[in-house]
Amino acid sequence: MNYYTMRDDLFSPDIVQGRWHLGGLKYGNDHLFYDPPVELMEPGRWPITILKDGVETDFATISGTLPIVSQKVKDALSDIKEIANPYRNTVLEPVDIEGIILSTSYYIMIIEDKLDCVDETRSVFHKWSEEDAPTEGHVGQYATFEKFVIDPAKAYGHNIFRLSRSLGTLIVSQLVKDRMESVEATGVVFTPVT
Repeated sequence: MNYYTMRDDLFSPDIVQGRWHLGGLKYGNDHLFYDPPVELMEPGRWPITILKDGVETDFATISGTLPIVSQKVKDALSDIKEIANPYRNTVLEPVDIEGIILSTSYYIMIIEDKLDCVDETRSVFHKWSEEDAPTEGHVGQYATFEKFVIDPAKAYGHNIFRLSRSLGTLIVSQLVKDRMESVEATGVVFTPVT
C-alpha cells in the first residue's frame, strides 16, 4: 500500500490566491489535539477563529497540522474504518468558524493513531539532541527530514495516522488520497513517502 503526507496547500498559486486562512481554537489548547487525551473525545462543537476571510477550501489546518475538513471530505471518508468506528482512531467533530457565513459544514479531524514507522535506513533526518532540543520532551524526536520514507509494513492496515516521534506529521493511505481526489477536495497536498 502507498502512503503520503497530507498537508495544507499554502504554496500553489491557484489555491493561495484569495483563499481563507484559519486561526486556531477559540478556547482550549490546540496542542492537546496532537496527542489527544481521552476526555477530548467527548462529542462537541469547537469554535475556530479566522485570520483572513477568503475562498473556502475543503482542507485547511489550524496550529500547523490540525486538519479542518469540509462536509464533502467527511462524506467521502465516512466508511473508512478509522472514521466509521465512532469515537475511535479518527474523530470528526463539527467546528464553528467565527465571523463568516459558510457555504458548507466543517469538521476538525482528531487523529488518535500514532505509529513509529519511519524507514530510517532510507530516510535522511535529524533528531533533537539534548544540546539542541527546545524542551526535554523533544529529545529523540524527529526534528527535520531531508528525505522521508516510511516502512509500509509497519503502517499496514492504517489509513490515517500521525508519526509517533513527529506528531505534526500526518500520514494517509492511498485509499484516503483517492477518496479526497475523487471529490476534488481543494486545499490539500499529498507527497509520497513509500
